[in-house]
Amino acid sequence: MVSQADQTQASTLPSPVAARYIGMSDSWLRQSRMSGRSDGPPFLRMGARAVRYRLTDLDQWLEQRVCAGGAPPKPAPAPAPPPFRPKRGRKPLTRNGGRRRSVR
Repeated sequence: MVSQADQTQASTLPSPVAARYIGMSDSWLRQSRMSGRSDGPPFLRMGARAVRYRLTDLDQWLEQRVCAGGAPPKPAPAPAPPPFRPKRGRKPLTRNGGRRRSVR
């Protein structure tokens, strides 16, 4: 009898194997997992460090990138930029509030 954990392990790939499967480098996959990036395939975090990729997710990710007739793939929506917050406590660059002194 096959347990559900064994089935999950069989249908998931570690990062180096997933990278070879999609034709990218393991380094690229690692960088695509960084926060704020949305151009890589979805992944599962199986603990503090272990990362796995589902074969079905990789296939779906590849299908989304198929180009027909030279049309570029649809880009993923970009995440919203963080709100602008000016730094506090900055002193002016000069004693007179940033104005230039007149030359005599």
